[in-house]
Amino acid sequence: MIEADSNNLFQSFFRERAKIGYWAALPIVLFVALAVYLSQDSLVAIIIFSAVLALPLIWACLKFPKLWVYSIVLSGIAYLSTGGKGVSATDVVLGAMYVGGLALWFAYIILVKKEKIVCNTADWLIIFFYLTAFGNVCIAAINGVVFFDSFKEYLGFSLTLLYFPIRHYFHEKKDLGRLFIALAIMLLFVDLIHFYNYYKAATTNLVYAYQLARTVRTNQAIFTAGAILGVTFYFYSKGFWIRLLLAAFAGITAAALVSTFSRAFWLVLLLQIVILFIFLSNKKKIELVFLTGIISSIILVLAFAFMKDNTRLLFGTVAARFTSASAGTKDVSVQARFAEYDATFKKIWENPLGGNGFFKNFAYLDPLTGYTLDASVNHNAYIYLMYRTGLPMTAVYLLFFIIYFLKSIKYTFLVKDDFYKALALGGFLCFLLVAITNFVTPVISFRDGVFVMVFSVVAISSAERYYAKSVEGAPPLLDSQ
Repeated sequence: MIEADSNNLFQSFFRERAKIGYWAALPIVLFVALAVYLSQDSLVAIIIFSAVLALPLIWACLKFPKLWVYSIVLSGIAYLSTGGKGVSATDVVLGAMYVGGLALWFAYIILVKKEKIVCNTADWLIIFFYLTAFGNVCIAAINGVVFFDSFKEYLGFSLTLLYFPIRHYFHEKKDLGRLFIALAIMLLFVDLIHFYNYYKAATTNLVYAYQLARTVRTNQAIFTAGAILGVTFYFYSKGFWIRLLLAAFAGITAAALVSTFSRAFWLVLLLQIVILFIFLSNKKKIELVFLTGIISSIILVLAFAFMKDNTRLLFGTVAARFTSASAGTKDVSVQARFAEYDATFKKIWENPLGGNGFFKNFAYLDPLTGYTLDASVNHNAYIYLMYRTGLPMTAVYLLFFIIYFLKSIKYTFLVKDDFYKALALGGFLCFLLVAITNFVTPVISFRDGVFVMVFSVVAISSAERYYAKSVEGAPPLLDSQ
């Protein structure tokens, strides 16, 4: 895409605004008004309105690709705070921005500019995976799944490919710093929306602990990633105020994670802190202990602020979740997962090569209720992949994942610059998060999990590029932009 001459994206955008064609504004407004009147349907009207807006947006994406990336990051506030059954107007608009922009970018870069976007074998693998995985949408249709449902799941899953354009434009320290600041701002808003939703759900005549634990359980992966990245950058950043903001960000996001009552993610965050402890110097190890205490204090303050009379119930539920985690395979929820896995494996062996398709339901006997339940999502991402796409395609995806995971470990040790060291280490900890929690929930297919995957790959690739440039005589990882 075409880069603006000015370093200030917004100044450049408004300087070039005349090229959009203000003379067309009135006819466009009139056309939209007429379309809304004739449609008599809000969803259809929004689709028409989005189609009309597409032309100037396409121009903006071509002229200011970084602006498009920032819009993706900041729109994550809506993307991560909505979702569910059906398709909302927000889904339509964000789908056009994400999927449409991604398709446009690939076409423009490959066919028009003929620039290199693939850096290694892992990139080829993930492109091959998503091109081939569209066939599983067709398989799902053959198996009786509504085409739109399977296609929607496929599109959401395929947003992992967003790391290609983001990596293409964001690899210098200044740009990456701005990008991760935008991510932090976005996540803080998601935190606040989560607290608000939680407050509404948790203050409506709750009596039993299990009711509290089932209130709002979303975005666990990105909350965990945000908390550990905040702590990691705290130790690799300078300046009192920057470190203070990072500590506050980590504490608020960790509090959001605690309120999801997702014990697997709690345990992973504790494991990540232990691993970070190993990498730090002795002086910083002591500081990490104090920082952990500060974050715990932030969690307590937020708990009292939002829970009020239900605070005792909150802490009782947290303790119960940790206690049940120690029960291992005797835990009833774990037994339910095993029943689910057993039923899914039977279906996998019926179609081991091509899979059963996206959004294909399966039935299993739930030991908790004694009833046969119909489920669309398996709680183990690896089994989920085998069930959806078949064994060969699962191997392709896992090989992509393993390559970047190993890269994160490699550059965590090799990179010496504090900023890129934090990127590599943060990317490693996030990949570890995904690798572990995939055993209990299909993180890689959820909205927040896709965000974690995208920016983890960007972080690792940036550290790799920096190291390649820092070694004398080493060729750059990517073509210069």
